[in-house]
Amino acid sequence: MSNAKSRWKILAQAIKSSDLTPKIQDERGLVRFPSYQLVLARPISAESTPALAEKGQRDWFLISSPHFPALQLKVAHVKANFSTQDLIGFNNTGNVCIWPSEECLAWFLLEHSHLFHGKSVLELGGGMTSLAGLILAQLGHPKRVVLTDGNPTSVENLELILKHNPQLKSKVDVQILKWNDIPPDMCGDFDLVLCSDCLFFDEYRNDLTQCIYQTLKPHGQAFVVAPSRNGTFYHFRDQCQERFEDVRHLEKYSEQVTRRQKVLTQDKVFNEDIHLPLMLQITKGFALKSTL
Repeated sequence: MSNAKSRWKILAQAIKSSDLTPKIQDERGLVRFPSYQLVLARPISAESTPALAEKGQRDWFLISSPHFPALQLKVAHVKANFSTQDLIGFNNTGNVCIWPSEECLAWFLLEHSHLFHGKSVLELGGGMTSLAGLILAQLGHPKRVVLTDGNPTSVENLELILKHNPQLKSKVDVQILKWNDIPPDMCGDFDLVLCSDCLFFDEYRNDLTQCIYQTLKPHGQAFVVAPSRNGTFYHFRDQCQERFEDVRHLEKYSEQVTRRQKVLTQDKVFNEDIHLPLMLQITKGFALKSTL
């Protein structure tokens, strides 16, 4: 059995033996994913919104933020009843939970939405919700947003999310995308590429680097957010520095995220290696001007 399949067998066992709900739901019925409390999710009951009822296959949430009142999105999670086969198929991590990196990337986009006005944006490995791309589509005024993942379950779920957020339908597309197989019409087609917590598989990092390079326009930029995860973030940074002319590790990309990190580090459960999202700003060709 390959190392990747062995890792996913361990994860499958952990999920089956763990109750994740108490870790993300508070006494007011608010679900926080994950724990930075920058983006909140309130459960939507099937009784109050019958159109969202699907024989119990999914849990639906209303996404909001106390700092951005205009943010209102409905997102769905396929219920966490995964077989080992589900987990060892094509990278199914996006179906397990929403990671801290995705929340922090979404927050960064909210704080810097002016960077994305009128831009074509691609999200890679968005998982089950592509939360960052959806939030950007609603509040960032991009020209268009393409949400992608390599897993059909994730893409199917994203299509359903768009169905229940009709205000996004005109500017958001969803499609399956394997990083080592880029359609010709996507090459050099995007001003900006987004990616969160997709760096931990050694065998895919080179494909991701090449995918970002192929899909960006000249002088286009990518924002990649991920924790260190045993140094995988830095391995990816080094790979990007060999391929791209301008790669910057942004140590403090958001004052609000930094403040939350200072609070969270006091929690015994907080582990910087997996709970502290780091950011790379990658430019294809030298940046015409500093964006941050």
